[in-house]
Parts: sequence; structure tokens; C-alpha cells
Amino acid sequence: MDNTGFYQSSFAVIMFLSFTLPILVYFFNCWMNWLAYCKVSKANSVKAKPSYAIQESQPVVINLNLKMPPQPKWRNKPVRLNKPVRNKKNPKRSHVYVKNNENKVVRVNFTTPKPVDNSLQNKNIVKESVNALKTLGYKSGEVKKTLEDLCISTKFNNSESLIDAFFKSR
Repeated sequence: MDNTGFYQSSFAVIMFLSFTLPILVYFFNCWMNWLAYCKVSKANSVKAKPSYAIQESQPVVINLNLKMPPQPKWRNKPVRLNKPVRNKKNPKRSHVYVKNNENKVVRVNFTTPKPVDNSLQNKNIVKESVNALKTLGYKSGEVKKTLEDLCISTKFNNSESLIDAFFKSR
């Protein structure tokens, strides 16, 4: 830009070309493809057709009556196969519809298993471990929560193995 506030003419030409050149390139590319298409279509129309192709042909009928595959039914109700569904009355129970060897839809019921409750045994092991760690100088309030978490995550048979796991976790 010169001191008068106008751009120099060479800069204006560069800006004009930078905006218009991609449009021109796209236009010529489309034009060349159209010319190539016209040459191919002329070459195809010039070929002589065999005499048997000239005879009048019957219209082609396309059957557009597409039917959906039959929906699997269980007790005359449509169901989705292989997708577990919770029981509406008891959410702990679930079922799934599957096809058996005879190609019939069968309902399979299952329940979520309850975790084995060893809470009394775990509490005794945690209590013994807290007492053992008190003798080593640990405060019971700080240790108890960590030991309970360890005891829930894995199964321990005695307090010694729980104490070893406590020291490994630190």
C-alpha cells in the first residue's frame, strides 16, 4: 500500500487472480470432462446394432413388492431375538428370547447372581488386622477404611494376607 491509501496495481492483479483462478480451473476441468463424455457417447451410438436387437421387446416388469422378513413371535407376540430384557415386575430378573434347534422361539429366564456375603468373616479379619497395625503405630481410623476396601475387592483367608496386601498397596 502506498502513502495515498490505495493498493498498487500489481497487488490488485495478484488478488484478483488468487480469487478467480480456482473458479476458472474448476470450470475448465468440468468442460474437459464433458467433452470426453460426449466423445464416448458418440462412439457408442455409431456402433452397428445386431439385427436381433432391433425387434420389439416386451417391457421389463420389476417387482417392487418387498416384504420384510417375518418377525419372530413368542406366544403370538412379536419379540426381539438375543436382546436381554428386564422383567417389569421384578427388575432383578431378566429374560432373553432365542431360537432353539427346532427353529422355535424360546424364552430363557435368568437372574443376576447375588454376591457372596462374607461380611462377618471380613469384619473379623479387618478387626484383627487393625489391632495388629495399631501395635506398629498406625491409627485405626486411617487404616480401617483401606483394609475394608481391600477386603471387599479380593478374598482373604486370614489377617496376615490382608496386612501384606495393605503394605503392598502403600
